[in-house]
Amino acid sequence: MSPRVSPGSLGLMGPRDPEKQPIDTLAPPVAISEQMKATFKILTALHVLAAACSGGPPVSKDEAARAAEDAVGGEAGEVERAVEGDFDVWEVYVAMDNGATVEVKVDVETGDIVVVEDKAGPFDYADFTPVEGVLSYAAITARALEQQSGAVEAWEYKRELEAGEVEHEYEFYVRAADGQLWEIKFDATDGTATDIEAKDMVDP
Repeated sequence: MSPRVSPGSLGLMGPRDPEKQPIDTLAPPVAISEQMKATFKILTALHVLAAACSGGPPVSKDEAARAAEDAVGGEAGEVERAVEGDFDVWEVYVAMDNGATVEVKVDVETGDIVVVEDKAGPFDYADFTPVEGVLSYAAITARALEQQSGAVEAWEYKRELEAGEVEHEYEFYVRAADGQLWEIKFDATDGTATDIEAKDMVDP
């Protein structure tokens, strides 16, 4: 009977369990990692290209104009793209029934009203509430004139992010009988006066 000859004794090796292969015969992990990075770059580029071809921002110019009209009344005119603090916005100029022009800034991503302001007047337009959850323009005007009698020269509502929290604020500028200009700030949600300061001019 012929002796059994194992493949190993002849230098011939059958299939091996990959888990038992020497480390230097396995594909180096860095090769897989580089391939994944390359794939990720391609996917990112495709995503950017798709966004660029999607047809524009989430909130269109026309949608921003309608949001501004809903916020303050009047008729929207010129609409421009701009940046306001942490927000990319549409600036919408709204002609009010009393002849004033109110500037409304609308968040491009969400359609939220970020700023409403008027630095020219006249300020006797019909009452409105710029966003849900805040006091109306007329209510804050009355509180401003309680804090300091005189004539309104400018005002602003603004929505800001402070430490990740949304805050709503009104600012009014009132010219006193003696000629001094006062800036008065209010928490827009409850009408609390948060600051009053003498000013030389309305802040730009």
